[in-house]
Amino acid sequence: MRPCQISRMQLMEKKKRNRSRPAESFEIRLERYADNARATARRMPPGKERDALMKKAVQVDNVLAVTEWLATRNDSDSKGG
Repeated sequence: MRPCQISRMQLMEKKKRNRSRPAESFEIRLERYADNARATARRMPPGKERDALMKKAVQVDNVLAVTEWLATRNDSDSKGG
């Protein structure tokens, strides 16, 4: 083996997975992303980039609404309703 070659085992040893959990829930992080996208879009002149940011914010809002709807639906199903 040449000195510059790295074995698979050495590569696996170097790569460590980040196992820490985010401090906030996924929903809170999504809300923050949507708020930041809207705030950034409001500061931009009209155009494609601004429209794309606003569209992304609306998509995140839709994801949050569906997630909340599914969560309440599952709660009522588990209560026997």
